Formats: sequence, structure tokens, C-alpha cells
Amino acid sequence: MVSLMTSFDAASVWKILELMRREPANVRFNDQVRQVLDAIDRLKEQKSRLKTTLRTA
Repeated sequence: MVSLMTSFDAASVWKILELMRREPANVRFNDQVRQVLDAIDRLKEQKSRLKTTLRTA
């Protein structure tokens, strides 16, 4: 598991992952890749909620 505090260019990683999600209709990702992408979406939502919580605290 990668810590959210890892010092790497997260913006470029998110950009690559977003581009991966825009696959043509005839391309099918396998279940494991889809699960990873869904987990990334959940992490992005959690990060957004955490930022909102920290701003209002």
C-alpha cells in the first residue's frame, strides 16, 4: 500500500490514470484493473472530503 504522504508527482499519476479510464468502447479492462480504478476513485473522494473537513475545522 502506498502512503498518501509519499513524495512523488501525484498530479502526473492522476493524469495518467484518468487517461487510462477514457478507453474506447471496444476495449475492455479486466475485473482487477476496474477494481483498482474504482479504488482510486474512492480514494479521490475520501481525499476531497478530508480537505473539506480540514478547511471547516
